[in-house]
Amino acid sequence: MGLGDLFGITPAKVEKWVAERNVAKLTQALEKGDGAVRRAAVEGLAQIRGGEVLQFCKDNARSSNEQVRWAVTQILGLIGTPAAMEILGTVKDPDEELAKKAKNWKAQDKTVGK
Repeated sequence: MGLGDLFGITPAKVEKWVAERNVAKLTQALEKGDGAVRRAAVEGLAQIRGGEVLQFCKDNARSSNEQVRWAVTQILGLIGTPAAMEILGTVKDPDEELAKKAKNWKAQDKTVGK
């Protein structure tokens, strides 16, 4: 185990936060974690759903951080409710490819939410 595992955000920590339904910690993982951590956080937030997750997505749909916008589109695509799709339509992307990628990502990943 390296120092990053001791002090950083790990997939194991993300799993714990999902079990605790800790939306605040999971949203931090989207900004500070590596690829595996961000993926786990996206899936966890999509599983949790709820108003707090949708509000985070709404608040960050126009983020200047491309990784956060991509995470938001993934979360919303996985949730797939009419409210999520409405927020997805507000995601700021110069070439409008992020929303398309999220929909394709959801279609390819049929294991999430089962």
